[in-house]
This record gives sequence, C-alpha cells and structure tokens, in this order.
Amino acid sequence: MNVTFRFEGICTYFNDFSRWTGQAETVNRMVVVNGKIDRIGDHDIVPHLARMRVVGLQNWDGPLIPNRLSLYDLNGSRAYHIRVANPLPLQRWTNNAQCLPHLQASMPDGRAIGLPNMAVVKDGDAACYVDFTHGRIDGYAVKASTLDPKKMKAISIVTVETDGEPRLEIETPEGRGTMLLKDGAIITISNAPLDRLDEENDGKDFSLNFLTVTDPPLDPVVPQSISCPPYQNEKIHGDAGPGCSNTNYP
Repeated sequence: MNVTFRFEGICTYFNDFSRWTGQAETVNRMVVVNGKIDRIGDHDIVPHLARMRVVGLQNWDGPLIPNRLSLYDLNGSRAYHIRVANPLPLQRWTNNAQCLPHLQASMPDGRAIGLPNMAVVKDGDAACYVDFTHGRIDGYAVKASTLDPKKMKAISIVTVETDGEPRLEIETPEGRGTMLLKDGAIITISNAPLDRLDEENDGKDFSLNFLTVTDPPLDPVVPQSISCPPYQNEKIHGDAGPGCSNTNYP
C-alpha cells in the first residue's frame, strides 16, 4: 500500500534535514513557506496561498476543515506539520530530486548561500512542514502556463510505501489529528499565486524560496529552464513560470 504527495509552487526541499536539528533518525523535510506577503525588498509580488487537496480520504479526526472546494487551507498562525505515521520500515529514502533548481545556483555574483533560517524551516514561521523518513522523491518538469507552452516549472512527487492503509499525523495550530487514507491516496500541496494570471510577476515570486535562508539575496537569479524529466500526468494550475518552482537547499 502507498500514499503519494505532489508538491507544486513555492516549496523548498531539505534532504537530511535532521543534520540541522540533531535528530537521531534521518528526516527529509519539504518546507512550504508562508507566501501571504506582497513585497520582498523593492519588489512587489503576488501573494501566495498554501493549500492541500486529499484524494482518497477515509477519515479525519482533527480540527482542520476543508472549504467548499475540498481544499484545506494551510495558512494558520503557525506551520502545519505533516508526516506519514506508518511507513514500511524496510524501504530506504531515495533522493531523485537533484534536478530541482538549487538555491545556491541562484545566488547573485556567486555568493555563498546562508544557513537555514531556523525560524522559518523549524520553529513554525511557515505555512507547512512535511517530513519523510522513508520513500522516494522525484523531481519533474510540468507546463507552467496556458499562455506560453514553452514555460516549465519544477514539481516534486514523493511516494511512500505504507504498512497497511496510509495514515498521516497532522499537527495544526488548533490541535492534532490522524488522517486515514485509502491505498493509493494522493495528497497535493500547493503554494501558488492568489491571482491566476501571474505573468506580470516575472519570476519575482522565486524570492519566496529564500525566506528559508539567513541573509537572503534581494535579486536571486531566476532559473530560465528546468532540467527535470517531463511529468506526463500533469494539470496546469494558473499561469506562472520557472520562478514558481520547487527548489533544493542548498
């Protein structure tokens, strides 16, 4: 049995995040930053909204309530924290997401990237954390715009084999709960612009990824192409570009 996570938009992946926390167990974390801001430095940006869609839900006993579109809003007073409660213990963690844009490669003038901003990546000043100890992450390129078919952005797909029907443990600002899923359930977590037409943003939303680091650059180099393999089962949500991609730290 298994559960699949699909990450879209501004999400930053930290492989072996536990090296920053001293945890004995290796934890790999996807950080979904709080993008509900309209300005970074001198740049106006379109605010982003973090949401979760669940396909294959059986039961949820926590305080998080979906809206009329069956979307869970992940923009609370503190970061939501999600993990798979019953991963199959024999599977290892496989990182096939090196093709995602690396933050270091977008530092202007070859500057070294700062250390992780612990307030954002660990202490709750974000929209959501999703932690994985077992499974596999893959990076893919998908079409980003209905207006320009050449524009691509990077997404991540995480697949976790589970011991029985998948169960998620979710900590929300209002309390904790367990989500029981059907085998093969799909969880889509997106951090995308509130405004569907994001063309005028011109990739400036890429700066949101750098909220995860100390001393972020004001003008990071926006990747102009995505080197990941194409993802076939794609759906275009909004009109964006490479700037609205998943990324790798560092």
